[in-house]
Amino acid sequence: MEVYIGNLPLHSKLKISSSMNAKVPSNYRLIREDLKIELSGEITNFGDFYLFDGEAKSVLEFECDKCLAPVTYLVAFPVIERFGNFKSEDEDIWEFQGKNIDLSEAVMMNLFLNIPIKYICSEDCRGLCPVCGQNLNKGKCGCESSLKNNHFEGLKSLFNDEEV
Repeated sequence: MEVYIGNLPLHSKLKISSSMNAKVPSNYRLIREDLKIELSGEITNFGDFYLFDGEAKSVLEFECDKCLAPVTYLVAFPVIERFGNFKSEDEDIWEFQGKNIDLSEAVMMNLFLNIPIKYICSEDCRGLCPVCGQNLNKGKCGCESSLKNNHFEGLKSLFNDEEV
């Protein structure tokens, strides 16, 4: 999303309210990779650089990591970034050329930082039965509830000593 800042006077603000379409890489495991991101805020001319101070919102659709149920999640996050039309060693300043600032890359970086690492439908999600695959949020299954993890059975003998 490009914003024209060519005639923005020093210390003046330009209000922004717009939306942009974006595609999220498949490694984020979203059901829909095409997103619409709502963006609002303002750009201020500080002479040496321009500051965008705003907020972005988008709706994510994913499968719960525990029960695989589809979930819709509203992610809202601040976007506070500096832009300069000069080459800078300061990694906190986004470079731009001409009289247009492209906010897209900065917004996407902030989106990636705010996407949850683990997708859970609710805090009390019970997940799937490891034996039959029944969604335990919808009811119990008839499987044995005390499943053993046999990977560590060999280590049991180490704790037979009464002193431990």
